[in-house]
Amino acid sequence: MRKIFQLVFILCAAILFSQNKEQKIEYILKTSKTLEGFKSLLIEMRIDPLKNMTSKADSLKIIEIEKNLTDEEILKRLSKGFSETFNDAEIDDIYKFYNTSAGKKMVNNYENLERNYQNNFKDIFDELGKIMENVNQKNQEEADKNKEDPVAINKEDGFYFVVNKDESSNLKLKDFKLSANPAIKKSDILAVKKISDDLGRFAIDFILTQEGASKFKILTENNLRKPIAIVLNKMLVSAPIVQSVIPNGRIQISGNFTEKEVDDMIENFQKK
Repeated sequence: MRKIFQLVFILCAAILFSQNKEQKIEYILKTSKTLEGFKSLLIEMRIDPLKNMTSKADSLKIIEIEKNLTDEEILKRLSKGFSETFNDAEIDDIYKFYNTSAGKKMVNNYENLERNYQNNFKDIFDELGKIMENVNQKNQEEADKNKEDPVAINKEDGFYFVVNKDESSNLKLKDFKLSANPAIKKSDILAVKKISDDLGRFAIDFILTQEGASKFKILTENNLRKPIAIVLNKMLVSAPIVQSVIPNGRIQISGNFTEKEVDDMIENFQKK
């Protein structure tokens, strides 16, 4: 029996140490689910969001990039980064760890480990949740206090420059003078949908075309800390202050809208 045990131990050791550097790195990246996680990051977080926002030429580039991002290609690039970070001795140590019972348990119980992490911060999360509720309530009260009714205006739907923007800090919606034509028109909008904002209110999420995104980037660049007027259904509904340049073609409009008002506005914007 002792000889059998020794033989098994020798065989395991031989397998453990017979792997070359590249094989060890591949094992580490697959076992630690780094390959799986990075692939998800590339496809779901970087590539997929661009598919509905690009020109035909760029869409073809995206298809080609995604086609070339095979598991083998991703693994090759990750392996290069791994070998640039760790020396041979460190790679051996990491490889040995993932072959121990503790290493395997850590990998196989990651979800349970993450849940236990969160449970030990429950008091912090609960306290932060209460603070967020207070902030949301205060913001809602402030929004209700400063609420302005939409103003009827004989202009097509879209996003407009405010001509008298230098005076706008003391102006109400009814006093705004808009540019003759919208800077962003319906034709610049690729998709529109109903969402909820941070306060739980009904809101509208716009995704602009590539051309529309470029226009809106310029619009926000030229109107930092100034209002942009939004006309929906022949009503001037809002004139939010631009806090930063928006280059990605994603716009969210929120306010004290009812669900029906949001649905009606979305339906109108979907009519080209």
